[in-house]
Order: sequence, then C-alpha cells, then structure tokens
Amino acid sequence: MRRIALSALLTGCAAATPPATSPRADLDAWTAREQDGAPASMTVQRTRFETVRLSAPPPAELPYARRGPRIDVHFVRARLSNALRFLADAADLGIVLGEGLDAEVTADLRRVRPVEAMHALAEAHHVELRIIGRTVIAQRRNGT
Repeated sequence: MRRIALSALLTGCAAATPPATSPRADLDAWTAREQDGAPASMTVQRTRFETVRLSAPPPAELPYARRGPRIDVHFVRARLSNALRFLADAADLGIVLGEGLDAEVTADLRRVRPVEAMHALAEAHHVELRIIGRTVIAQRRNGT
C-alpha cells in the first residue's frame, strides 16, 4: 500500500516546467512602430497559448485633479494670487503667477480637491490655468 501511494505521489505531483519567457523587446523596433503612428503597445507576457499586450493609457485631462484629500475652503476678501498659491500648496504643486491677479476673492467651498477649487476660482475670475508636470501656470485670459 505504501509503495503504491509513494509511486503515485512521485509521478502524479511533479510540477510542470514554467513556460519560457520571451526575450526582451527590441527598443528600436518598438519606437519605430510608435513613430509610424501604430498604437503604442508592448508584449508583457508570452505563454505557449497566447500573447498578452498592454497598451499605453490615454492621457489624463487633469492629471492632478484627483490628487489630495477633499478640503473645505473659506476665503473672505482674499487676494486671488494668495488663494491660488494656498491651493497649489495644498495640492503639493508649484505655481507661477502672471500679472493682474490682484482681484479680491470671497468663496466658500466644501469637500473639494485643491485643484478643483483652483479651477473654480480661475473660471470665476477669467484666469487661465495650465498644469505642466507638477507646476500650475495662472495668467489672465486675453481680452479680459
């Protein structure tokens, strides 16, 4: 009985060899395809039966809009430049302020993320906000 159990254990429980991994992708060929307008993708894992591909994610419209906790903000007759500077600091972003941002701000915002609050203040005061990397650029819109 022990011999049968031992032989069944040794022959039936042998692990299958892991599938061979594919060699590293050729970077020059991949970037050439990307420049030709083909969708950017790369081989993540190759098995004996299928190839799994991962494509590049679409660019986010507001990369830092969902960053940081929701906050309550209450400004009374604050300078717009100071309010934007405060909110950029709360979002852990740098800020560059153009001229003409001396308007007074009175706002009461509840449970908003800092970048969302910045966009609300900018829209109300005709200010253009651009986010480049981790820096916010604020300037008056042309014609206002």
